[in-house]
Amino acid sequence: MDHYVGLDVSVRSTSICILSAAGQVVREGKVESEPEAIAAFLGGRGPPRSPTTHLGTPGSWSSRGTA
Repeated sequence: MDHYVGLDVSVRSTSICILSAAGQVVREGKVESEPEAIAAFLGGRGPPRSPTTHLGTPGSWSSRGTA
């Protein structure tokens, strides 16, 4: 399934929104800003068609983890 993932990363939490290829919200929520928590939220959907991030200071590890 083609999907898009948007991440808004801050020091303590990350807001995540997963959209279908048609632009419908599949899932959205907020998790701790830890790679394991983000991966668990994404639930093994495979790589997104287009990851989009809004990054602050913690952005370096999240951009490496989504590439």
